[in-house]
Amino acid sequence: MGIDIPWGSEGTRALLGNVGLITSRDKNGQANIMAAEWTNQVSYSPAVFEINIGKGKKTLANILETEFFGISIASVTQNNISHISGTPSIKLDKIKALKELGVEFEEDKETKVLTVVGSSLRLVAKIINHKEAGDHEMVMAEIVKLVEATDKEPLIYFRGKYWEIGVQLAHG
Repeated sequence: MGIDIPWGSEGTRALLGNVGLITSRDKNGQANIMAAEWTNQVSYSPAVFEINIGKGKKTLANILETEFFGISIASVTQNNISHISGTPSIKLDKIKALKELGVEFEEDKETKVLTVVGSSLRLVAKIINHKEAGDHEMVMAEIVKLVEATDKEPLIYFRGKYWEIGVQLAHG
């Protein structure tokens, strides 16, 4: 039987990750964005990514409803976008608010999925699997379009704070 490792505990604070800016639309076309620190590539061929979303989140409902969503891996210049996107208590149109702050989004013509311009990597994804994974829900998605890959360094999330890549260490 498994144990709990509570959020914010030393057990979880030892892990680091990137920040996925997950964009989705509901069946009426209303766009939404959230920050997901659990965004991972799990296959190269075909390209498959996994995101983990808290139960009951609007983004999860949108993805299950429409099947398509955007994954933008935040760059080091997008920490404020990540912060706004990841604040669940904000009861406003986050896309509209971010646009008013000068954030640019690009809409895929075929799927109407938005991605965040200026990210390290921008993808359009289609859900292929979904299952409960403890206190989150795991969504696996096949990448149907690589919108843009840049040389911008990804934003790192570690110990509840944002970081950028530092000193390269030698092997062995």
